[in-house]
Amino acid sequence: MSVSVVIFLFLIHIIEILWYALMLYFAFDIVGLNGFQGDTVLLPLDFLHVAASSFTTLGSLSVTPQQELALLIDAISLTGFMMLTWSATYYYNIFSNSNLRDTY
Repeated sequence: MSVSVVIFLFLIHIIEILWYALMLYFAFDIVGLNGFQGDTVLLPLDFLHVAASSFTTLGSLSVTPQQELALLIDAISLTGFMMLTWSATYYYNIFSNSNLRDTY
């Protein structure tokens, strides 16, 4: 059960990161929001990197966000921090209140 819970939570977070990468792509390329320093040509993988770094609150971005996209990236970081913390708390609560801990 513990492995399936971890895999399920991992997949949920991967889907969230992909959603944020798509949102960043849409905001930057389609809507045309400014936000990266200098003339920056971003590939789809770059949007995924920015979304994943922001979601996990690592902040190791190869580009410097500014203006409108900086606020969007900050919101991604806050949401990611809350979701990862919630997942860890949920996982801990499942197994701290379970009879499974007594069998190992």
